[in-house]
Amino acid sequence: MVAVAASLCRGVRSSQQTRRPSAAATIALSVESWTRSTSLRFAQGKPLDVERWALKVPKVFNIRLAIDADRDPVWQIFHEVVAAGDTYAFDPQMSREDALAYWFRRDTHTYVTEADGKTVGTYILRPNQSGPGSHIANAAFMVPSSARGQGVGRCMAEHCLSEARRLGFRAMQFNFVVATNQSAIHLWQQLGFKIVGTLPGAFRHPEKGYVDVYVMFRSLV
Repeated sequence: MVAVAASLCRGVRSSQQTRRPSAAATIALSVESWTRSTSLRFAQGKPLDVERWALKVPKVFNIRLAIDADRDPVWQIFHEVVAAGDTYAFDPQMSREDALAYWFRRDTHTYVTEADGKTVGTYILRPNQSGPGSHIANAAFMVPSSARGQGVGRCMAEHCLSEARRLGFRAMQFNFVVATNQSAIHLWQQLGFKIVGTLPGAFRHPEKGYVDVYVMFRSLV
């Protein structure tokens, strides 16, 4: 199990270092939050939206190195993301064999993120180049549509940066960030990445046509 620093991201844990809060503690926190929220809405004369409130309760994410048993859920996530054709320059018809060969490549550290017993994300970390360029890291992240908006991407990103430092990388570079992927760009900029280059019209978006691609970079030292 990979150790996860407690300061990384609220909701991330390692089974070695951080224990899940007890059911009683979780319920107490939830009731307290719900009480404050409902009291305010009643005072403002606003209707309650319990379902929407429930979605905001932080989940506990467990990030670990992937094993062979993770190949099926990783493939399901990979296939969904790539088939959409709007964020990665992979063939949308890429086969399971080719996808897993890429995601579990020998020079790659492959991770999965779990919540409530389900795989809700995966990312890879590897050298961006070989030889004299191998001190710069590269990474890729995938979250299924069913798990988006819950903080999975941010938690994986922060975990990835920590892992890259632990493994001795001096910087991280993203070679192909599609300009229309604004949520990802916003996250990377919040985490210290800068756009250092633009590739005009380098990506053929299925709906928006030819769009720019950014090269993003941040130091880890």
